[in-house]
Amino acid sequence: MEGQPIQYKAQLVVQGYSQQPGINYGQTFAPVVRLDSIRTLTSLANQNDWDIQQLDVTLAYLHANVKEELYMRQIPYFDDGSSNILRLRQSLYGLKQAGRMWNYACVYHRIMDISGELYVLIVAIHVDDLIIITTPNNTNFVVSKLLCEFEMRNLGPIQHFLGIHFKWYRQQGLKDAYPANTPMSPNVQLTQYDGIKPKFPYGIFVAQYTTCYGPAHVTAIKQVIHYLKGTSFLGLLYKQLEAKVGFGEVSYSDANWGSNLLDRKSISGNVYLLGGATVSWSAKKQPTVALSTMEAEYMALSHACTQAIWFRQFFQELYYPADAPTLILSDNLAALTLSVELQFHGCSKHINICHHFMRNTIKKRMISTLYVPSNKNLADALTKALPAPQFNYLTNAIMGKQVFEGPKEEEAD
Repeated sequence: MEGQPIQYKAQLVVQGYSQQPGINYGQTFAPVVRLDSIRTLTSLANQNDWDIQQLDVTLAYLHANVKEELYMRQIPYFDDGSSNILRLRQSLYGLKQAGRMWNYACVYHRIMDISGELYVLIVAIHVDDLIIITTPNNTNFVVSKLLCEFEMRNLGPIQHFLGIHFKWYRQQGLKDAYPANTPMSPNVQLTQYDGIKPKFPYGIFVAQYTTCYGPAHVTAIKQVIHYLKGTSFLGLLYKQLEAKVGFGEVSYSDANWGSNLLDRKSISGNVYLLGGATVSWSAKKQPTVALSTMEAEYMALSHACTQAIWFRQFFQELYYPADAPTLILSDNLAALTLSVELQFHGCSKHINICHHFMRNTIKKRMISTLYVPSNKNLADALTKALPAPQFNYLTNAIMGKQVFEGPKEEEAD
């Protein structure tokens, strides 16, 4: 019945705050799978016709064995009246190291060739939510084994992994707002607003202007909402390509030189495509002020290079090695030249050494670079506001040109 509890739950939480580092626990970090990894694994499974199942672990931390010698007092209202204490054999919620004991990796895999038949098992874990990727003939066997080992709920084929349900309070009248073609107008330049904040409950979050903003920033965030309303039906489409190894890995890099009017720092952007659509994207302000467009684009290339290397290592772990250097496309010829040759000394001698590692990766044939015209550089959409036709062209290419379901018109009475 709606509004009635389905079941009652009680949870025992130990007083982990009383644990002493180095005595009761050591390392506490527990990794969770990145969304980049989820999208990559999804694209990989789609390319190879592998199954993706979703499971939910019941009381995940309680399945972990305790390696340290830990003791706790008897549970209040459940003690036997003696002064005995309890030694922990299994983990409990509240322990500093509980998450780490449950899993010390976020992606597990086993890929074998048995009598000419490929056997694939990949498990990606985010706390108590996990997905398993298997070859179709092994799915039921793997799921049954996991259900026997752990108390889990089999949620079937993946539908909403790490999904969040939002309840919107549309006090600003944007429920029925008209859709916008772009999230930002190319004619708007924002600076900090020297005035009093409007009395909104949680403020208006417009990037770095959250501490001091004005009417222009409120208008800008409203356009973002208009854009989200008009594009909620868009999604990523991963295609099956002909090549079984190296199926369309390519990265785009771009920078918007001195775009911030306050500190004149540039914005780096990169997009990594796999299987016909993006699996990773990034747009962030550069740590230092670039003295030229070449320097800004060079630093953006360096950032894109680190992401490409991570993908290569990820595929290597999955026994899916790249058969060629990962291609990074940029629209700045000077930056591309600097990445392979020691030219432009007067303009580049001051660049931080951390950005020059890219040359070494190119020499080792891990990375290759190539020129792409600005109007076809997909990362351009992440670094600056663009006119609607160009923005839509780039975003369609980024998302694999997929429209799941268009906006529906209400039927007339």
